[in-house]
Amino acid sequence: MTEKVKELKKFSKTIKILYVEDDKESRIQTKKMLDNFFPNTTLATNGKEGLEEYLHFYEKNSSYYDLVISDISMPIMDGLEMSKEIFAIHSLQPIIVLTAHNEIEFLANAINIGISGFITKPIEIQNFINILYKTIIAIHDRKFVLAHSHQIDNLIYENEKECEKIMQKNLQLEKSLQDIKDYNNSKNSTPSLLSIS
Repeated sequence: MTEKVKELKKFSKTIKILYVEDDKESRIQTKKMLDNFFPNTTLATNGKEGLEEYLHFYEKNSSYYDLVISDISMPIMDGLEMSKEIFAIHSLQPIIVLTAHNEIEFLANAINIGISGFITKPIEIQNFINILYKTIIAIHDRKFVLAHSHQIDNLIYENEKECEKIMQKNLQLEKSLQDIKDYNNSKNSTPSLLSIS
């Protein structure tokens, strides 16, 4: 467990989280737990406010939150409705839901819309760390792949530009060689004065 906590702390330094919870006491307690791992956590008190904050964050940063953690039962807009709205904007958004529900139908519905993980209330610290660990490692791996795929794309682009330059030089060389051949052929085909007389 301590190894997971160490790794979680290592990978979570740059992770930006939106945490949505309407219950003040739960919000304070869970935020304290999150602060042990994540220095960048933004709070919202219901799904509508969470969605507005999500959109505002993108407008300001041109990127999405790395992770959204949300309660399910909230006034104005619940966590599942907010999650649907977020997935409509960014289908790959990792979202963890906090829930007191354990009904199969409810969990199946949450899975069907794309929820990454569940943490049941009251929050049990070991389960909390396990779910966060799996999610953060997946986020880290995706970021790693994306960063390297951009590097590979850039290398391919640079390589294509170099190939194009080489092809242009080859065409110029071929043209120069053809000009030399044409010149030599015209010199050799011109009749000399001696052969005319």
